[in-house]
Amino acid sequence: MLIAGEPPPITAEQIQTAIDRGIQYLCGLQEADGSIGDDRVVKDVTGSTALAALAMLAAGKHPDHFEPLRKALDFV
Repeated sequence: MLIAGEPPPITAEQIQTAIDRGIQYLCGLQEADGSIGDDRVVKDVTGSTALAALAMLAAGKHPDHFEPLRKALDFV
């Protein structure tokens, strides 16, 4: 039941869309060597790459079927 003035509940589809967009964003940051993170901004690119890889794993990606994850893990 909705209470007046409250937003509608978030759907599973909206959650999945947000996750997919986040993974797409991380993939867009990935360098050719597999790293994810700008070394001018992030002190430890290995750490930021590992966190991005963890996010991909948590999103259900598998390194055998998702090249950006495989490249990130190879970098780490």
